[in-house]
Amino acid sequence: MLSKNKGIFPILIFTILFGFAVFAQAAGLVPCSGPDCNIDSFWTLINNVIGTLTPIILSIAFALIVWAGILMITAGDDASKFAKGRNVILAVAIGILVIFIAKFAIISFVGGLGGNTTWFEQTIK
Repeated sequence: MLSKNKGIFPILIFTILFGFAVFAQAAGLVPCSGPDCNIDSFWTLINNVIGTLTPIILSIAFALIVWAGILMITAGDDASKFAKGRNVILAVAIGILVIFIAKFAIISFVGGLGGNTTWFEQTIK
């Protein structure tokens, strides 16, 4: 069964990346076009992408925590349902922690190289 769908994975990845590229251009995430791009434009692009994705990721995390809480509340005597809810909350908490630790590490690295990062001063557009 897997061998029949082997070709769909690259197509799916290409579609997602192409869709994100079109979205990035339309949403104004790309700060330059063509020959006027430089390394500062790259850092601005990274900053814009992270600023756009952070609220989306946090919204998904909140929805997962609410869903896990509902699972735990409605578990009753079913210990496996309660454990599933607890595991979802734990996974979301670890995921958020990893995201913000990685963000801090990147800011520290870029700041150490002399780059200007304002990722913690972002506002929602």
